[in-house]
Amino acid sequence: AADGGYDLTAAGEDLRPVVLGLADWGARHAFGSPRADELDPEVLMWWLHDRIDTSEVTRRAVVQVEVPDRRRVFWLVIEPGDASVCYTDPGFEVDAVLTSDLADLYRMWEGEIELLDAAKAGTIGLTGPRWIAAGLPRWLQLSPIAPIVRAARADRVGPAAHTAPAAHAVGAGGAAEAAG
Repeated sequence: AADGGYDLTAAGEDLRPVVLGLADWGARHAFGSPRADELDPEVLMWWLHDRIDTSEVTRRAVVQVEVPDRRRVFWLVIEPGDASVCYTDPGFEVDAVLTSDLADLYRMWEGEIELLDAAKAGTIGLTGPRWIAAGLPRWLQLSPIAPIVRAARADRVGPAAHTAPAAHAVGAGGAAEAAG
């Protein structure tokens, strides 16, 4: 790929429906909460940074990600046209802090919970300026299977789960506020 990433071959593209079909089956029948031994914070942070859409980002945002149950801290450095994950302090001023246990970060990554809903409920902490708190949920594209997981969850819960979640923004104090 021109951006240094990986492009699937034609044979790989032909397998896409099979892989997504298996993901759909897994989301409906096999996925439960991940076990602690299935969770890897470094891998998750790599996946998260790799799926950040920087097209709306107009200036650098440094998000410190604290994972207290693993005693780990990471930094997402999000800039116009680029996103990086740092496993050691990159030396930039921290603009926002996201705090969560690893299992809830995985649940967010997989689309099982929404970042702003989790912040409002106190499951995930998010503090920082409004432009980051409002932008982060849009910038984080999450797992490619997140829509499949959400659909499976909605099917298990029923028609009420098909309604879109209310729009929220998280203020500098971390409390969710209505965006309207």
